[in-house]
Amino acid sequence: MKQCYECKEVKELSEFYSNKARSDGVCSRCKACDKIRNKKYREEHKEYFMQKNAKYYQDNKIDHGKYMKTLREKAMEKSNSGLTTSGIHYHIKQIKEKPEMCERCYKSKPLELASINHTYSLDPLEWIYLCRSCHIASDRK
Repeated sequence: MKQCYECKEVKELSEFYSNKARSDGVCSRCKACDKIRNKKYREEHKEYFMQKNAKYYQDNKIDHGKYMKTLREKAMEKSNSGLTTSGIHYHIKQIKEKPEMCERCYKSKPLELASINHTYSLDPLEWIYLCRSCHIASDRK
């Protein structure tokens, strides 16, 4: 238990942010008071933060079109067929009929398309429909 410097209430230590520089290991203000203080400071120094954010944006601006193009190229490299993973999923869904139940646990749940050996092949025999829990378990292997 500790008393907040700002509101003078006695609160649990979990109500204070940690601070290794202090002898008790927590800040002098509780989290609630600290949030109020920080919000007030940001409002009082709004122009400074707007300029700082604008400068950061200018210094770290990326060409969105170029960035998306590189992402598409990387996706094409990963796929041996020239399709993205979502394109392969779409292709397999058109070919392979969706069963009523999970092909592993045989429970009737919402089903997801899963690659058996994680190769993302266009061969429908290398894909099965699994429930979410079976799909997660197969991805861990």
